[in-house]
Amino acid sequence: MIENEFKIESYEATLGETSMFLGVSGRRVQQLAKEGVLPKGSERGFYPLVGCVKAYVSFLKESAQGELTESINLEKHRLAKTKADSEELKLKRLKAELVPTEDVLSAWQQIVGMVKARMRSIPTKIARKVTAARTHGEAKNIIQKNIDQALKEFETAEIIIDPSSDWTPESEATDREDTSDFIPARGFKDK
Repeated sequence: MIENEFKIESYEATLGETSMFLGVSGRRVQQLAKEGVLPKGSERGFYPLVGCVKAYVSFLKESAQGELTESINLEKHRLAKTKADSEELKLKRLKAELVPTEDVLSAWQQIVGMVKARMRSIPTKIARKVTAARTHGEAKNIIQKNIDQALKEFETAEIIIDPSSDWTPESEATDREDTSDFIPARGFKDK
């Protein structure tokens, strides 16, 4: 029995036999042997079968461990990035650089309301002047001057985003993890 074990241990298989036992192509066996992963036999095209099986199993274990380590590292990196992004968003909210969508919508409603009110007041404001105008061009200039004046007022208007009454920077940082309903606060003044 010991003789059989010795023969198996020293048996050198052909390339085809080795590839069949390892479950890889003949070319892959040659590549692994060239890389030093698999031992080469005493003759060209032969490989110590038991040594190759042991070496290939070790190679697969190391590869799996390396992939697992890489996967764990990628997951750790992803988690760290997510935490950093979350902290960055919290900081932006605390600095009022990020504003809740509902507050921005409210500010835009103010803007639209101002525009509508100012534009609707123009006819009343200029009606007498337009009817008193002597020429079509003079009437046009009066209308254009008032429209330009209204537009200039909108350019200098300040829109204040007033956070909802229950909002505080501390509650914002802890209560609202989801930032999908926040908008960058550029262009608005927070008072």
